[in-house]
Amino acid sequence: MSKKEVQFTGDHASYTSLLKRLETLQAEVERLKRRSAPLRTLEDLTHALGLMQAGEFRSGNGLEPGEGFTGGRFGYPGFIYAGLEFFLVGVQNDAAQVGLSLADGTLYFGGGAGRLDAGGLLIKSADSLGDANKIRFLTEDGSVVLAEIYTEEVGLDPSFYIDTSYRVAIPAGLRDLDVLGDLALSGGLVKSGPGFIGLGSPATLTIAGGVVTATRSCHLIDTEGGAATDNLDTINTGVEGDILVLGSVASARVPKAKDGTGNLRLAGDFSFTGVVDKLTLIKHSSGNWHELSRSTN
Repeated sequence: MSKKEVQFTGDHASYTSLLKRLETLQAEVERLKRRSAPLRTLEDLTHALGLMQAGEFRSGNGLEPGEGFTGGRFGYPGFIYAGLEFFLVGVQNDAAQVGLSLADGTLYFGGGAGRLDAGGLLIKSADSLGDANKIRFLTEDGSVVLAEIYTEEVGLDPSFYIDTSYRVAIPAGLRDLDVLGDLALSGGLVKSGPGFIGLGSPATLTIAGGVVTATRSCHLIDTEGGAATDNLDTINTGVEGDILVLGSVASARVPKAKDGTGNLRLAGDFSFTGVVDKLTLIKHSSGNWHELSRSTN
């Protein structure tokens, strides 16, 4: 009897089940052949070996991805970890540690703490001063930390740190250093070389109901409604140790700083009878402004 004459007497479902089992058995045999036959040349990477068909080169601990795999993966289509698709990825116990994105070539590293893309270098901030949010500068042999840049998000006042025992130099080509917020110094302010330490141009404050609100260390005071005279009782804002220098806008409009009426503690009332008259104050812990000096020029 020829092969064409062989007939299957069972039902169709049994026949289909048998075919599937044979296909599974064949795939298992091919897998065993790949494990037992080492590759010696690139020409060995054939469709029959299954690597080209699978689209992946993998080296690791022998476990399958999703079952505790640790190792490296390269291939196409990419591999999804934490919602990101990688074509090259290093994995520790099924968690991506470093990888190249298939979508845009972004480099992820440090277990997801770092990212390098077209927008620059991003180091994910942490809730503590751990290594995950630091950029470190080391000696050539890597044994000594020369400087660190890191963030701290603990508490209500998060901070950014440049921590180094070296001198921080601003190149001569950089003309200005703009500090948009407060500049707090734990040490002294030492100036060397030519130039001045200034308070900036004075801004004008107009008295309203005996009150002004200072925004910087140097102000000119104007009377309310352009009146010939007006009393200044209270100066809002400022913290302990702030210095405030006051002058007047015009000789024809004379503000009078009142001693003890609001939060001013002076050596008696002071009238700004000329635009060159000055009153210098310091903010005290009590919340009051105390007179340091006055000049009637």
